[in-house]
Amino acid sequence: LVKGLFIDTLPTQVRILNRKYQCTTPVSFVHIDCDIYDGARDVLFLLGSRFVPGTIIIFDELFNYPNYEAHEIKALFEFLSGSNLRLIPLDTGGTIELKPVQDTSIQSFAFVTDFGQVYG
Repeated sequence: LVKGLFIDTLPTQVRILNRKYQCTTPVSFVHIDCDIYDGARDVLFLLGSRFVPGTIIIFDELFNYPNYEAHEIKALFEFLSGSNLRLIPLDTGGTIELKPVQDTSIQSFAFVTDFGQVYG
């Protein structure tokens, strides 16, 4: 566990991993639980070049709370707009309502990455 803002701590941790393994370490799993735009944006843009096909990305509070449009989901849309990355949704375990609702509703959501390959 590293204490601090993602923008202040994540670059150093990534450099440590690169030195330890002597390569650019791919990211196969990321759980974004920062609740706010800046943190989600920083994680996506700092780690996004390391996503590989099959990377699992989980957002803890992607939607379903007041003003959700200004936070994690906004960062996700910005990141995707400059990327050829495609996200395939995984099951949330229940119904998704894209509007603010009570705290008992589902807010977490998971995706698996793909890079726009054509299958068939």
